Amino acid sequence: MSDRFVSAECIDQVYVRDFSRSATHLHGTASTPKEQADFCMRMIRRPADNAERFERVWTTHVYAARDAHEMSPRRSGGPGI
Repeated sequence: MSDRFVSAECIDQVYVRDFSRSATHLHGTASTPKEQADFCMRMIRRPADNAERFERVWTTHVYAARDAHEMSPRRSGGPGI
């Protein structure tokens, strides 16, 4: 898989769930205007339940990247000090 593209299985496994969750939350917020709440309902999708894909995405993309990034050390006098 190219480092420049996200696979369709990753999009469905991660983004459909997150996007639908956000749309559901926004729809249920009392201050959301009716037009926006109606639009949110059209964005909600039920994700496909696929245990094999879940395991493949975690193994291939998530676990594989676990040591790829390192936090920068805090500078003296920076936030959290």
